[in-house]
Amino acid sequence: MIRSSAAPASPGALLRILAFTLVLVLSPLSGTPNAFAQDDGQAESDDTPPLTVADTVDVEDEAPEAPPLVGVGARLGLDPLETPASYTEVAHPLLADQNALTVSDALSNVAGVNVQTGSGTFDSFFLRGFDGLSSALLLTDGSIEPESSTLHLYNIDRVEVLRGSAGFLYGGRALAGTVNLVRERPTGHDFTQVGLQGGSFGTVQATIDLDRALSSRSGLRINGLWRESDGFRDLNESESWAINPSFLWRGERTTVGVVLEHVSNEQQPDGGVPIVGGRIADVEPERSFDVAGDFSEQDVDRFQLNLEHRISDRLSYRQKLYWSSLDWQSQGTLLTGAFELFPGVSVVSRTRTTLDDTQRFYGTQAELRYTADTGSIRHEILTGVEVTRLEDDVDFNVFLLSPAVVEAAFPVPPIDLPPFPIPGQARFGDVSTTVLAPFVIDQISFSERLKVLVGARYDDIDIDGDGTIASRTDSQLSPLAGVTFAATDTLSLYASWAESFEPQSTLVQGELDPEEGEQLEVGVKKTFLDGALQASLAVFELTKTNLAIPDQFGFTAQTGEQESRGVELEIAGRLPGELELRVAYAYTDAELVAFRELVVFGAGPTDFFIADRAGNAPPFAPEQLGRVWLSKRFENGFGLGGGVRYTGDQFIAADNAFELDGYVLLDASLFYTLGDLQLHLDARNLADEEYFTRALGVGSVVPAPGVEILGGFRYTL
Repeated sequence: MIRSSAAPASPGALLRILAFTLVLVLSPLSGTPNAFAQDDGQAESDDTPPLTVADTVDVEDEAPEAPPLVGVGARLGLDPLETPASYTEVAHPLLADQNALTVSDALSNVAGVNVQTGSGTFDSFFLRGFDGLSSALLLTDGSIEPESSTLHLYNIDRVEVLRGSAGFLYGGRALAGTVNLVRERPTGHDFTQVGLQGGSFGTVQATIDLDRALSSRSGLRINGLWRESDGFRDLNESESWAINPSFLWRGERTTVGVVLEHVSNEQQPDGGVPIVGGRIADVEPERSFDVAGDFSEQDVDRFQLNLEHRISDRLSYRQKLYWSSLDWQSQGTLLTGAFELFPGVSVVSRTRTTLDDTQRFYGTQAELRYTADTGSIRHEILTGVEVTRLEDDVDFNVFLLSPAVVEAAFPVPPIDLPPFPIPGQARFGDVSTTVLAPFVIDQISFSERLKVLVGARYDDIDIDGDGTIASRTDSQLSPLAGVTFAATDTLSLYASWAESFEPQSTLVQGELDPEEGEQLEVGVKKTFLDGALQASLAVFELTKTNLAIPDQFGFTAQTGEQESRGVELEIAGRLPGELELRVAYAYTDAELVAFRELVVFGAGPTDFFIADRAGNAPPFAPEQLGRVWLSKRFENGFGLGGGVRYTGDQFIAADNAFELDGYVLLDASLFYTLGDLQLHLDARNLADEEYFTRALGVGSVVPAPGVEILGGFRYTL
């Protein structure tokens, strides 16, 4: 592919963002007296990351003040023991102790989430046995995120994960769960924190966090990032920079927030190492089979305007306007299969994929929260409407490359012939999707012990496409019903049922119904040690139907089905002796109940067959996942943290032809605080475990790094 003429974002983009921020700061909003730092509604997280949906204020005959419209938990506004769902918060203190750099690092703390790689160019994960790209929704401050990008944590206060069907809140694609990144906001305190760290594989990262109270009611916060790395493998360098200014003004009843962000990622895609004869090729883990010159350039821009107004003690209004964009140009090598040419010499076939993709997301959310009493029954009602427009201009092509010899004694040959386009593989077109979605949710309190949560969202979707992208219209109702019974002040039982959906891929031709998901879940939540330690146990069954798959004749039919059952356990909080504990364990039994796939073995019109995969396990859905993390800080300023991560055996494709072995990883952290200076030293995979992760093709896997050391400091001015 010829590179796009659009240049990557330059420092001029930073200047434009800062100029716009100053205009906001100098506006008349930054006036009148009040204590901005008091009752902000989103204070910095404390040292104990809770397994909660939100904190609430229980005042007799008063509705709590509207929580910020930026989080899954805040939007529901429910007490942890009153929430009939599996919800996890990974808060900033834990992220700092583990030196988490991207959202993948954070998600490894969540039960039921299998973190994988996305060819080195985007964060990838599987949730309750389902691929996050197709069955989970990724949000930033409650608004939809462009798919397939690297998500840095330089400006993140917490990562929220609502597991299970969440269509009642967010509509399409939230079948297996929702991941929301909540960014830091102005706190009303003046400080500047700078950070610098470096370590293995030529990794260097610098961060800045500047927070200023502009007046008693307004504040400005600017987060920045610069990072570069040579990478663990050959031809795997990367460089990123980001800037995120945010402005907040708070009156007696009204709060206004404006957030802007620009992220630039330049990376080299990783095609992995080939699988030859049912085994991973015996080559050095650093060796790359990619073609020199492969690249991935991503520029992500985000804008949000959040308004919250408390009309009365019982009624509040919230409005969100958001815009985000992703400009992505890439060229990568895909390993499509390998075979033994003669004893001792194997050959891997390769293709080149090129992508020029421009995504634009525009939307608004308008909500009313109302508290009403009917006799002894209390209703806490959230109702509103979301209007979204998604625009995607994509040009995707696949070219045949010359094969490469696998054995290290033979160098990978250069491309001696021009890449040949493979017929029928190109995808191009401009698609616009408009969504109109009213919703209503009601928490009904029959008593202090018994509460019922009911709600539904109706999505009316209009997809307008051209080129190889089909036009269609979809409409779907996503209901929820749940009940919570507080057996004691520290123990609650819950059960819930929900349905969600996902519009059929725009690459599927013809009028097809949306894919549908249905979930049943029961669970128990318990607090210990006067609330210092919290635990949750959930049992679920999640089914996805209406999958568009080829029938026995090769024609598309909506007969596919995937099912997942499992148990998830999470424990988080503080033990006696000031020990911080985090436990996440999941057992998942996932199955492709009805599934076929088209297998192409040549370039001719009849060079294909339909393979039945019913009864197989979905790819990257291990039966067992677990993590334990324990840390302690001492009075002399020192602190220690350590943990173990376990991932069970997992297949890499629906054919279940190749299975990756399970692995155990050991991690450790050492930190020291001296006044305003914080030092840290972090080690990942201390035992130098050899393991492999996901590649985009089914003919290869990506070697993971061995021991990785990072050290650095954070200094607060």
